[in-house]
Amino acid sequence: MKLGVLDTSGIEAAIALAPLAERLGYARYWIAEHQPQPSPVLLASIIASQTEHIRVGTAGVLLHYYPPLRTAHELHLLERAYTGRIDAGFCGGQTVAPALVEGDRDGRDYGALIAAYPERVRRFVQQLRNTRANPTFDPSVAWAEVGDEPPQIWSLGGGGRSSELAAEHGLGLGYALMFPTSRDEPEVARRYRERFVPHRDRTSPAVIVAVAGVCAETDEEARRAAALTNPFFLPRIVGGPQTCADALAELQERYDADELVFLALHAEHDDRARAYELLADACGLVPVTP
Repeated sequence: MKLGVLDTSGIEAAIALAPLAERLGYARYWIAEHQPQPSPVLLASIIASQTEHIRVGTAGVLLHYYPPLRTAHELHLLERAYTGRIDAGFCGGQTVAPALVEGDRDGRDYGALIAAYPERVRRFVQQLRNTRANPTFDPSVAWAEVGDEPPQIWSLGGGGRSSELAAEHGLGLGYALMFPTSRDEPEVARRYRERFVPHRDRTSPAVIVAVAGVCAETDEEARRAAALTNPFFLPRIVGGPQTCADALAELQERYDADELVFLALHAEHDDRARAYELLADACGLVPVTP
């Protein structure tokens, strides 16, 4: 099983947790965004600087907030600095307050911004792919030091729109199962794979399922901790190490997922760190030797 970390904690906790996740053998470390907060691109840059091998990225940039061209340039900078390790994940963020969305303050209609999302995605992805190895490279709108290849690009969300955009543009699909409103619908992943249009930087579909939960020493201890979790997230995976490993394996099979990312919902940092240690061992992750 390939397993990654989804993180919503503060920067101090993330700086401590990311190197641990790398040593334990997790494949990637994704920074979630929940406004108001600093850009996850900035947070990802700090996390990448504290690690050496693990993939680091955004899960995802709330694309309504950011100018696509500039955001692509920032991710190009990260890809140059940490070549082969950066994930550019984006999502719509339609559930955020309209007053926080870029453009709403200057009088544009929030509904119009939602309708314009597919075009915003097209421009963002096009600019991310505007790199030197691309046969259609356009230097007039490129960062002068852009590299040969883009970061990995992921369309993230919990519904059909995200999967349709991922398939249409040849992107990876990150399917969100960590919210109370998330739909457990493997059919979305199947349709994405069927409709996937290959691109030079991603020739085949890829699915990552993001799920939240609580892993503790025993099932009983995990159930107690799960009763105290953040109401913004749904703990779907709860139990001792083997219970959680079995549930993750079943989830991976139902979605035919290439990978899972796990959001540990423990309130205390030490408990979160221990949860990732327990999961790594139960799921057979291979530790990275310094």
